[in-house]
Amino acid sequence: MERQRMRSRLRAYGREDQIRPRRVDAAPARTVLQRLLDSGFALERIAIAAGVPNSTLTTLRFGRRGAAGVHLKTIEAVVAEALLRLEPQAISTSTVPATGTTRRLQALVATGQTQSTIAELLGRSVGNVSPLVHGRRQIVTVGTHDAVKALFDALWDQRPEGPMHDAARRLAERHGWLPPLAWDDPDTDPDTSRRERRADIAVIRRLEAGHVSTLGLYRYEFAVITWCGHCARCAHCPH
Repeated sequence: MERQRMRSRLRAYGREDQIRPRRVDAAPARTVLQRLLDSGFALERIAIAAGVPNSTLTTLRFGRRGAAGVHLKTIEAVVAEALLRLEPQAISTSTVPATGTTRRLQALVATGQTQSTIAELLGRSVGNVSPLVHGRRQIVTVGTHDAVKALFDALWDQRPEGPMHDAARRLAERHGWLPPLAWDDPDTDPDTSRRERRADIAVIRRLEAGHVSTLGLYRYEFAVITWCGHCARCAHCPH
């Protein structure tokens, strides 16, 4: 029942491609993958550079489990396109911690951006973006880091409206993901406890709603705080 409701919502918002992604002939993408492997690139590096899961490329190369030697005839168009446009020089051997990338992605979800929209704007699959959003990746390539940073810089102050965007904000709230204003530098800011994150989120939302007055605001270092949420206390809360 829930799956049917989700399909109805996706159709209503013109996102039928998320119900059943478009598929294309797998042969050209398999040829590119094999050529890159023959050139000495590791499958994991190719997957990171293309923005697709390792398992997807493994299946493309070897076939599904239990059907060894039987190659896929079709693959999702987004995977094929990512491989076909991938140049060897784009497969970076340099990596950086994924912390800043994850924080930026979580912050965008907190503003209401859906993971499918983020993936589309990055030219990646949702299967690649979702583990990053949920903090299940420890490292990313410099290229991925820079692409996410550029997207964050472009979208951090936008707040899309609609049921799917409201659902994204609720998801971020459940996980305690901080919005953009919570970070001075997502790459280097120290981590915070869940309680501190709840306090940050509460104050920032009051700021966005106009309940907090500021003088010379940078990040959310307030000269005057005129509203206090008792449900998320901070160190300076008198209650």
